[in-house]
Amino acid sequence: MGTPERDPHRSISGLTSLVGRTTALDELRQLLIRDGARLVTLHGDGGVGKTRLAEEIFREISAKEDLSGRAAPFDGAAVVPLAGVARNAEAGSLPRSAAARERLEVSVCQEIVAALDIHRAAGKTVDDLLRAFAEHLAGRRLLLVLDNCELLTDEVAEIAECLLADDPELQILTTSRIPLNVHGEYLVQVRPLAIPDRGASRDAAARTDAVRLFCDRAAAAGSRVDGWTDWPAVVDLVRLSGGVPLVLELLAAQLVVGIRTPTAVLHDLMETGLLKLKYTRGRRRIPPHHSMLEATVTVSWDACDVAQQRLWCQLSTFAGSFTLAAAEAVCAEDPAVPAARRHVGVMLEELIVRSVVTRADSGRYVLRHSWLRDYGEQRLLGSAEERILRERQCTWITNLIATAARSWFGPRELHWLHTVHDELPSIDAAVRWCCDTGQVTKGYQLVNSAARVRAQFFYAKEYRFTEWYKNLLTADTGPPSIERIVALSMLGFICIATGNKDHALAALEEVDDLIPHVESAADHPAVLLFRGIYLGLTDSGGQSLDLLTAAAHAFDLAGDQGSRQMAFLVRALVAGMMRHPMAEVFTKEAITHAGNSPWAEKWTRLLLALPGMPVADDDLPDVMESLIAMGDAWETAWLVLIRALVLVRLGKFRMAAHMIGCTATVQRRHGVIFDGMILFKRRLDEAITKIEHRIGQKAYADAYRRGQTLSTPEIYELATRPAACDEPLSPHQLRIVSLVAQKLTNREIATRLNSTESAITQALTRIRKRILLPGKGRNDRPALVAWFRQNYPHGLPAGAAHDFA
Repeated sequence: MGTPERDPHRSISGLTSLVGRTTALDELRQLLIRDGARLVTLHGDGGVGKTRLAEEIFREISAKEDLSGRAAPFDGAAVVPLAGVARNAEAGSLPRSAAARERLEVSVCQEIVAALDIHRAAGKTVDDLLRAFAEHLAGRRLLLVLDNCELLTDEVAEIAECLLADDPELQILTTSRIPLNVHGEYLVQVRPLAIPDRGASRDAAARTDAVRLFCDRAAAAGSRVDGWTDWPAVVDLVRLSGGVPLVLELLAAQLVVGIRTPTAVLHDLMETGLLKLKYTRGRRRIPPHHSMLEATVTVSWDACDVAQQRLWCQLSTFAGSFTLAAAEAVCAEDPAVPAARRHVGVMLEELIVRSVVTRADSGRYVLRHSWLRDYGEQRLLGSAEERILRERQCTWITNLIATAARSWFGPRELHWLHTVHDELPSIDAAVRWCCDTGQVTKGYQLVNSAARVRAQFFYAKEYRFTEWYKNLLTADTGPPSIERIVALSMLGFICIATGNKDHALAALEEVDDLIPHVESAADHPAVLLFRGIYLGLTDSGGQSLDLLTAAAHAFDLAGDQGSRQMAFLVRALVAGMMRHPMAEVFTKEAITHAGNSPWAEKWTRLLLALPGMPVADDDLPDVMESLIAMGDAWETAWLVLIRALVLVRLGKFRMAAHMIGCTATVQRRHGVIFDGMILFKRRLDEAITKIEHRIGQKAYADAYRRGQTLSTPEIYELATRPAACDEPLSPHQLRIVSLVAQKLTNREIATRLNSTESAITQALTRIRKRILLPGKGRNDRPALVAWFRQNYPHGLPAGAAHDFA
């Protein structure tokens, strides 16, 4: 039996589920059916699902009845796929001659009349074909779907204008990565599906549209989704896709039954990238430009002219997002010429229109997906221009971060912190370039500048900075230099500040070995600062405070007021933890020199709560709230510990025990290990001994464990709770728990307290949260009873039995 000939214009929709497109479909129905929009373009990334959406609306409109059972509003509909026209005619050559455009217009018209089965029009001119189309319509309301128009936008726009002018009943729906720019065109943006947050749990991830689609396609490919045990890899795979349905389908196709797991696929992709993704087995009816991700990207490449393609390649040297100023400085033909810089801005806007670049609300630009960057980088790789671009980029980022280092201490401190954070990917690329090309001194300058702004602490990026320093130090094969000594000192500062005492000591020993070979190195302020903080936090001698004082004066002489403030702050911190007689004096000096730098000022307020202060200042809840609002991801770890020490001094032992448990959790999450800072460890051990003496070892251990189980928001809530709330429950709440301990039901408790059962249930929920009791519902009751008997073995405190307010 022969194989029946397939109609290339016949769409097969509904074979796969449509996930996460309810809103887009409703918008299409509104525009096409209810509003009667004449020309609508589905616009978005390659592979984002424009064709699938068009097929779905075509299927609905082609039905004899609409979804409510009424007669369909359209007399007919047709789908015209144009990818083959562009491919066969090599339409990617831009700009095209008038003759080439005319040939393509004829081809497009032939596809349209073929889709409508108007055979008598075959082989005519464009005018004849359009006339035959108009006669065929004869006042009928028709929806014409023109699919994959991005390589033929000029030709399709010309034909669409003629068709719409000739027949007022005609409506056209196009899919394209580039708008047609026809007057009256409605753009419907087709966006990627929502992806899970980094590290999302299985339940949270499974609720996102991208994961739902991935699991659906993986199951269709034969993978046992219910048997997956490596959900972290699933989350990472879906995040790599950027929520683009085609990429999700290609990823799902890699999960060969019984052979490859999500973890195995993820491991391979981390080595190779996504660009070469393709269906692992032959699939029928998959368009060539969707069978492999590289082919999909090639369509976008062909839709760009030579200047746009060149800028695409140039932008691929940016590892992350970038500003317009960065693009101009790196990609302009001659960055010193204003016209050349403006041309880059114009081309950027063109790439945005072509779904290659996107602009965030912050004003920064980025290539829309990692595979677009990989594609441009492949075409640039090994060219003479690549070295020029990477050198320009390295110079630009080095100068920018040097400016940040000079300017951060003041009202714009947060601006410069955010600037360094936004440019971390560019710094990373520049450090690699410096290591590869032997420009180690330039690399030291770059990372030292970023470290002076203290972004490594504010954003908890200490380990990223550590890796940069290690890579530069390894690449440095030259003679001893002051640059190497300063880099080792900055690295050692980071190590001791994060509790890595052994690595800090190794850095200090190397500094000592190098100092005799470099003139005046021993008195460099960075060396003095590092040595002082090392001796202080490891409790290795009183010389620490003298060294930190000398560092502050040396920074002052060098005009580095920000680093001087850091030296003052560290000196006050060490003195306060030592309970040194000068602690109060040093703290006042640090406060005096804090200036109006927002983060620096908050750090000085922390000093007032240190053990060496004569009064236990508990202003820390307000400080914590300010730091959270700023986005500080590091100082909060220190503040949780300091708050615990303050609470012990105030006699709030149970709350302090909870906070110490939280300290262990925050350390793990933020990379600050106090055990490596002997001075902090001694104060902490003293506090624990005092707590155990007052409430007992078991009570302390239970409170500590509960503190360890809290989420970061819960820890912040506890850390900002007033010290007066050491007793976690009100008298009324305590009365409820005491009645639970007497084995009364909620209804009986409500009767006893003249309340309602629902009010008692809600109160118990709040009580469980206040005392950090794990679990839910009735399963909590035995644990609630145990908590009450452990903490109130002699019954309720005086007055609690009568005060129900």
